[in-house]
Amino acid sequence: VVCASHGLCISALCSAIVDRDPDIPKGKYAFAGLHNTAWHAIRVGVKVRSVSSAPSVMAYDLLQGESSGTVPPQGEEIDLATALTVEVIKMNDHSHLRAAVASQFSVIVDL
Repeated sequence: VVCASHGLCISALCSAIVDRDPDIPKGKYAFAGLHNTAWHAIRVGVKVRSVSSAPSVMAYDLLQGESSGTVPPQGEEIDLATALTVEVIKMNDHSHLRAAVASQFSVIVDL
């Protein structure tokens, strides 16, 4: 999923996604304070129950099609209460601005 928006919206969305992973302590990541045109990268998977009777929760990475033990059963429904697995890959990446060239009308702010 790609979300292009104002930094406040992106920060709020990333925080809400990370909060859906019960294994990440609340407040571990602070997504606010994005540089202009900066971005975050987050990998998201879905925690599904094992097909066996074991009560353990298995992670299924929808992006890679890999799982830590099971594949979600055909037709399994995922709703708003389904826990996620989240990996924060990059935060506040603004490296693309380093190659920006100033014009005579530009104001360059050192990042």
